[in-house]
Amino acid sequence: MPITSPPPPFQEDWASFRERCQRAGIPLITLTDAIPPAELRHLWTADEAQQFGAVPAGLEDDQLTVAMIDPFDTAVLAALSNRTGYRVFPVLARPTEIDAAITRIGAI
Repeated sequence: MPITSPPPPFQEDWASFRERCQRAGIPLITLTDAIPPAELRHLWTADEAQQFGAVPAGLEDDQLTVAMIDPFDTAVLAALSNRTGYRVFPVLARPTEIDAAITRIGAI
């Protein structure tokens, strides 16, 4: 099932939410066909990505960049950090781009 809007408690329109993320220092990234990178697609399943509203976007040293629908979701951030053993750096991505990335995870 595609993600058409961020999960609750997200109640803002996209522009307001994006602005709030910007004020908090959370960047917006555009997901390409290369995200998630092939070497990171094993970190969690497509079903888990759907549940989390998040896909791995990059890894540098011990910091995992995660593209998320709701980068303020501390429960998801903690779960991903615990699951992977990496420090998680959240970035905002559009729900439609997250959907496409989840499809790529499911294709492996």
